[in-house]
Amino acid sequence: MSGDVPDLYTFILGFTDHAIGALTSCDVAGISHDQLEQITRRFPNIARALWRESLIDAAIAREWLTGLGRRDAYARVAHLICEQYHRMKAVGLAQKDMLEFPVRQAEIADALGLSTVHVNRTMKSLSRDRLISYRNQSITILNWQALQTVGQFDPAYLHSPDGGSPTSRDEIQTRGNHAVGLLSTPATRQRRLMGLPLIGDGIPCARVPTPDQQRVRLPAGGNWSQGAQIPSAANCSMFC
Repeated sequence: MSGDVPDLYTFILGFTDHAIGALTSCDVAGISHDQLEQITRRFPNIARALWRESLIDAAIAREWLTGLGRRDAYARVAHLICEQYHRMKAVGLAQKDMLEFPVRQAEIADALGLSTVHVNRTMKSLSRDRLISYRNQSITILNWQALQTVGQFDPAYLHSPDGGSPTSRDEIQTRGNHAVGLLSTPATRQRRLMGLPLIGDGIPCARVPTPDQQRVRLPAGGNWSQGAQIPSAANCSMFC
């Protein structure tokens, strides 16, 4: 998802122990660990933001472990939709009550530990209960409160600074020939997070050069671990 750093831990651990794939086309950049070492030493607030990012990832992992172990299929699918809507709205990818959801039911089943048939029946049940409308690779949420209730969804684990309403997290994305730490989103979505400076506030921010060979567009189904497109991928962290 836009702004995510899905393998930040490799900065400390040195390598990834799993593959990272793209369900849809996306632009990613690799920033070398040497460069990350330099900017985190020079800009402590960026180091703190990246640390926070890794802690939120751990919180999400704990919530998913709980979901797989304790929730039934109906609650798992509802929770997934709530989480995706919350996170997508935070980065401007969801409308008031609708989110693009170009994910096959087989992929939902794989993520939630269910069969494809069970996912299909559950999506129909959520639609029949008038919680969602699911068509043309998009989901319209018809009853947000009820969907949260059946999905046992409490956004606290996502650690939004305002206590629950979706809001933009610290983002790192590519712009021009650089990767920029703590980027501001468009003016309508600019937020201050934890008192950290955002570009546009008149405060200098780290700019890390990313050569063209370290930026790549992953197609749907593409795999970061393929690495052939980015020669130094093994020594980089991936920024979406």
